[in-house]
Amino acid sequence: LSGDEEIFLNGKISKENVDTLNMNLNRFDISLFNEAIGKDVGVKGIATGIVQLTSPMKEKGLLIDMICDSTYIASAPLGVVTVGSRWNETDQNFDVFIRNELENRNNLNIYGTFAPRNNHIDAIAQLDSMRVDYLQPLLTDVFSTLNGRVSGSLDISGPPSRLKIKSSDTRLD
Repeated sequence: LSGDEEIFLNGKISKENVDTLNMNLNRFDISLFNEAIGKDVGVKGIATGIVQLTSPMKEKGLLIDMICDSTYIASAPLGVVTVGSRWNETDQNFDVFIRNELENRNNLNIYGTFAPRNNHIDAIAQLDSMRVDYLQPLLTDVFSTLNGRVSGSLDISGPPSRLKIKSSDTRLD
């Protein structure tokens, strides 16, 4: 840790009782993610925000309100990334979004839902000249080098283990 980070934990979680564990992050170094997965995928940046883990654990789950400054993936700049999730009581799902801002442009804008009752994702990813080299760490067995940018819209649906992805007006530059 750099010495600037602060982590505040408050609350608890359980398998049976209604509880909430709050984690407030202030200038947290997200490069620790590389160590957590056991592989350097070039993630770095500084996260500030709140993460709430609700219980009972089989139900609602994870609520996020986070901003990551100076974010990098695959050692390539992604800029300021905002991540959020909210529980939608009416629809019994999470409303989720991820977006970035890099050089006054939103290259990545993902919004959608996750329904824990059936483990189903419905999302749309709008890409605007997003760098494809962000995917390099995931595709090293297939491609030795990735370059270029991708723009368009992706519809993503299904359970996380069997996602279906459809593209609309998507192009590689």
